[in-house]
Amino acid sequence: MGEAAWRAIAGQDIEALQRLVIPEDRPKFTAEALRRELESLPPLPDTMVVVVEVSGERGQAMVAGWAHPDGLQMVNRAGRWWIEY
Repeated sequence: MGEAAWRAIAGQDIEALQRLVIPEDRPKFTAEALRRELESLPPLPDTMVVVVEVSGERGQAMVAGWAHPDGLQMVNRAGRWWIEY
């Protein structure tokens, strides 16, 4: 799930990414919000290796070797992992 989200971000596939975002966060997760956020970050590497760290019902999906240390926040709800925005 974390890797799918990063692939959608790299491909700027907003619709695919929105399907991975927890339903209650979707209204604020717009193409414009994503563009603003990506513009403030260092460029993504050409080859992405996604590392997922999980602790209980929360997790984080990070891009290994990327100049930005933070990843996508994830949450498990009813047995399914979602991106939390």
